[in-house]
Amino acid sequence: MLKKILKRYNINSKNIFVLLSVVGFTIFTLYMMNLMSNVASFWSPNNKAYEPLPDLFFDLFGYKNVEKIVDSLMYMMLISTAIAILIRKDAILIFFRLATCISFSYLLRMTTVGITNLPDPNLDCFQVVEDTLTEASYRRCGDNIFSGHSIIILMCTFVWTKYDFFNNELYWLIMSVFVWIICITNLVCILFARYHYSVDILLAFYICSSVWLIYDLIWTKYLIKNAYIASLIKQEDINNRIVNSLTEYEKETKSI
Repeated sequence: MLKKILKRYNINSKNIFVLLSVVGFTIFTLYMMNLMSNVASFWSPNNKAYEPLPDLFFDLFGYKNVEKIVDSLMYMMLISTAIAILIRKDAILIFFRLATCISFSYLLRMTTVGITNLPDPNLDCFQVVEDTLTEASYRRCGDNIFSGHSIIILMCTFVWTKYDFFNNELYWLIMSVFVWIICITNLVCILFARYHYSVDILLAFYICSSVWLIYDLIWTKYLIKNAYIASLIKQEDINNRIVNSLTEYEKETKSI
């Protein structure tokens, strides 16, 4: 059984090292992000004394008690994405990309959370004054700029959009549309629940999209040349990419 799993996912000594490294880096990043959120909460302005900032979405739509919907949709997205990734033989490659992009997005968020403190839009939030190293509640004040929930939601959505899990273009298109509907619904619910300002959601989209696209560029130009990173890809996949590249090149030369 173990040998079949190792063979299916092309697991060897080189990519085990890479996987353990990216998992360790992701765990470290998530913990440091949580720590910075607690620090930001400690220094956040009292939103009972300072009113939340003006926000167009808040002016147009009132508060809705949808916190459970936000968390349920996010965890549903995360679990379904993990299951879909495991179905593919290149699961390790996809996991490496997802974990790397999430980690770097949270690294960027650590800087924005810690620099500027805003009155929290959630009037029921609490200020962290103790247990700074361990507190992990979503209801902390000051956990703004930009949305951490949105990082998970958007990155999972990008995975569904990037990869075909059905070997059928129509099914892929239908699933992509469905996932984006879930994604947008979740982001809107975050605003209804007053977890974040509207600008937090927009910044999350801009930053996550940039990180996802920059990964493509760095992977193509640099990472694929590294022996340990290249070990994530099966040799047959490399051969297929070479053949596809040559075919495209021949088509281009004939058209000239």
